Amino acid sequence: MSGNRWRPGRVLLAGLALAVGTGSAAWVHTGRAVTPPGAATPALAVTHLSPALRLRGEDVTLRYGIYCAGDSACKPAGTVYARAGVSGAFRAFPLQLDKSSPVGEWVAQLPASLRDAGELDYYAVLRDTVGGSMSTIPAGGIAAPQRSFLLDSPIIVALGMHTFGATRAADTRVATAAWGSGPGDVGLESNPEHTPIGASSFDIDPAGGVRILDEVHHRSLRFASGAVTATPLAIDGTIADMSVARDGSVYVLEPENASHAMPLLRSFDSAGRSQATTQLSDATAEAVRMTDAGPATLGYPSAQWSPASTGAGPKAHSAKPQPGLETSVGQVVVDRTQSELRVSLVDGSVVTRSWRITSATPLAEVQLAQPLDSGRLVVVLRTYTDNASEFVALVLGPAGVVKQLSLPANDWAETAPVSRFRLSGSSLFQLGSTSAGAFVDRYDLGVN
Repeated sequence: MSGNRWRPGRVLLAGLALAVGTGSAAWVHTGRAVTPPGAATPALAVTHLSPALRLRGEDVTLRYGIYCAGDSACKPAGTVYARAGVSGAFRAFPLQLDKSSPVGEWVAQLPASLRDAGELDYYAVLRDTVGGSMSTIPAGGIAAPQRSFLLDSPIIVALGMHTFGATRAADTRVATAAWGSGPGDVGLESNPEHTPIGASSFDIDPAGGVRILDEVHHRSLRFASGAVTATPLAIDGTIADMSVARDGSVYVLEPENASHAMPLLRSFDSAGRSQATTQLSDATAEAVRMTDAGPATLGYPSAQWSPASTGAGPKAHSAKPQPGLETSVGQVVVDRTQSELRVSLVDGSVVTRSWRITSATPLAEVQLAQPLDSGRLVVVLRTYTDNASEFVALVLGPAGVVKQLSLPANDWAETAPVSRFRLSGSSLFQLGSTSAGAFVDRYDLGVN
């Protein structure tokens, strides 16, 4: 099966399929080894569950899955470097093999002096003592370490057991497109062995129009006032994410594929004319969103957002990665386990507000976490059982839940990992699909 579509019996950790019980943190950072000149292969493949948000007194054991790339043998070793706060010296903690782990994880347990730090910064340097390859996680190392924040007094939200089938009907269906190749249709990729893929992303433009990315036909479709306008885009035609800027320009993020080894961020003006193609430095980038400073991409499924340069020609990210998406009220940082979601607003190094959401029904990926205004946050996450899946939309405020909606999954066709929801004003929009076609529904939150 291609891509990341949810299936009963597996847990999606921000789009990555993991066995139940493999970790307690919300996001996974994946890294690639750098092999020195003359060194033998193989390189190392690394996974890491990052504790982005911690509770006081909570154990902090940093775990790294280190694997040999290819069929050859390797002998991993490594060191975690950590410090309390954003300045001062990093302390070294050698990684030890956890022989009790079923997947052979390498771990470093941090002392209480770092465990209860308001901000914990750390990175790891991993190496293959046989082949000589090395990997730094995250790639920025000491210049852009992983950041983890302490939640002292989070607002508690207990969802209890989810009731499936009691979903809220949409207020309006604002866009509908049948599968096909007609002027107002969207393309569908499908064969008996793969999940159908089509209409991989969407966004709401500055004028309130709905834009659906029709990657199969290399175009976007704009739905407004009962009319559909197609705009050709010079894209590869693979599953991709899309975001629309305030001036109407369009950004399309294409993950690495057969035509390019690294993700590409393509920008177009409102008429579809190509503006720039940016080669990203993070091979895991799979989501793009607009900020006041320009586009930012999510190293998916890692928690780090990277402001992206959009000049002509191949370029790396233009700024240090951040643990959350930058908004007008601070960074939004999320951390999810199978049954708990932690969300915080962070201003610099200070957590200004946080929520701890628990659920008796397992939680899967977080589709959206975005401020509604200076005091409230909208979160959309998936909840599931072995044979059912729905979304839960929460409006969170200083006293807890302001509003809660259950929404149908509507995910017959696969999309980009976190592209199913957008927030515009006080309305929540959902991209859905059936065997007949794709559509976008609007839910008015009614919390102005």
